[in-house]
Amino acid sequence: MYLFQITSNRVSHLTRFYPLFVSLILFTIVTSVNCRQSQKEGDSHIVLYASLEEEEKLLLIKYVPLGITYEDVKDRFPEISNLRSEGGGIDTACISLCEAFAPVSILNRKANIEFNFSQNKLYSYYYWLEKLDCQTANGVYQKLQKFYSDHYGKYHEEEESEPGYSSKSSSWKHDGINFGMANNIYPDGCVIAWGYQ
Repeated sequence: MYLFQITSNRVSHLTRFYPLFVSLILFTIVTSVNCRQSQKEGDSHIVLYASLEEEEKLLLIKYVPLGITYEDVKDRFPEISNLRSEGGGIDTACISLCEAFAPVSILNRKANIEFNFSQNKLYSYYYWLEKLDCQTANGVYQKLQKFYSDHYGKYHEEEESEPGYSSKSSSWKHDGINFGMANNIYPDGCVIAWGYQ
């Protein structure tokens, strides 16, 4: 006798429950898939910066929305500095205007992100690259300008000049968010910065 031998009486008994059994399996599969999808959707809001692809880093607003707290930003950037008053001392309560910084890598270069908070709510942030020679900086600026134009549409461009400093900037408005970038030109090199507010 086989261990899993089913008698004809048991087969007819099992076939009565077959539709219920199939329905239960389908319900379990659908519930499992929906649960995984909702977990992915929820997780997309709290993603470590280091795990993002290059394009995702450039479109960081999808992962770091304005209005979140310092603690929320720290979830995404564990290496972020302590909060400090803008331009000054430590202010962990962030009663007024505060800032924090995170070292990052983007465009295969070292960079920093400055996060600006008002009453512990993120109101702007931007990348800035370490100082580059101006020819390299101009190439990076043009590539970024094209990338963001492809995503945000037509930009407004301005130029500014004064002794020892000049800049070229582009700005966009998209879905209620202001985005800007600048190439700050100094006698000894250029600093590119871009971000959201």
